[in-house]
Amino acid sequence: MKKSVFLWLLVYVVLLLIPFIIGDNRYFFYIIVTTMLWIMVAISINIITGTAGLLSIAHGGFFGIGAYTSAVLVTQYGASTYLSFPAAIIITGICSLLVGIPALKLKGAYFAIGTLIYGAIITMIIEKWESLTKGTYGIFAIPPENSIPVPLIGSIGFNSITGQYYLILFFTIIFYFIMSRLVKSPKGLVLLSIREKEDLTESLGINIRKNKLICFILSSVMMGIAGFLYAHFVGYLSPDDSSFFIQFQGLIFCVIGGLGTLLGPIVGSIILNVIPEFLHVFKGYRLIFFGVMLLCFILFMPHGLMGAYYKYAANKKRK
Repeated sequence: MKKSVFLWLLVYVVLLLIPFIIGDNRYFFYIIVTTMLWIMVAISINIITGTAGLLSIAHGGFFGIGAYTSAVLVTQYGASTYLSFPAAIIITGICSLLVGIPALKLKGAYFAIGTLIYGAIITMIIEKWESLTKGTYGIFAIPPENSIPVPLIGSIGFNSITGQYYLILFFTIIFYFIMSRLVKSPKGLVLLSIREKEDLTESLGINIRKNKLICFILSSVMMGIAGFLYAHFVGYLSPDDSSFFIQFQGLIFCVIGGLGTLLGPIVGSIILNVIPEFLHVFKGYRLIFFGVMLLCFILFMPHGLMGAYYKYAANKKRK
């Protein structure tokens, strides 16, 4: 058995055993589950920014669309999550298509500014459409996902924190699998070539806008799924949950972990979700710490932790 395969199997076993290791400690459960949610957000951003090289600032809005779609259907119309989950995917996909078609006509900083405007519009709609979204008051008492019937077992419920852990762990693994398959696929190579040399790639007869749009929609739908899981885990939503701060925080995780690498979003999310738990004694100084940390990475380690590791491993192999 290859060493890498053994390590991955060991990681999966540890992840499956975590609920038994930490017992009923809800504080640790909350940290772990929120870290996995941020990993999903970071992976979604890594696909559009790290792989395709597109700095979209509308993805916080797509996170909110997925979350609010399910929350509204469940709390106001009595729908089950069997219906609200696909509805969240479809509506997020349609909205990302409507945003992506005009936005992708722009390039560079203009694309970033354009998506920032679209993201602000989404947040504004959520905040002002009070009859549907409850506006700034927010949506309370969002129930957990409906149980899933399983033959010979009965059903798997998500009312407990353990059930939520395994559900979000499942989707986190799926997100990583999608990212790894995309990067290694011909479509992923096309996106990487677009990121590095867009004009040269277009000269080869490749439809640049079509490939960008597919990547944009895929990344947006993944953000919507993360929003869906977040809504049913936390049980409360406000317009802030669709703001561009979601996007920026996920992007910071990617930058520190290694933007464009497979493990970068995971490493960055874990570090920046665990470290703050040891900085409560510093209170307001935590933001200064993160600012200095981010500045140091940009100046001295622009490719993030995993980028630096891969560079070190490559140099060592040459020697």
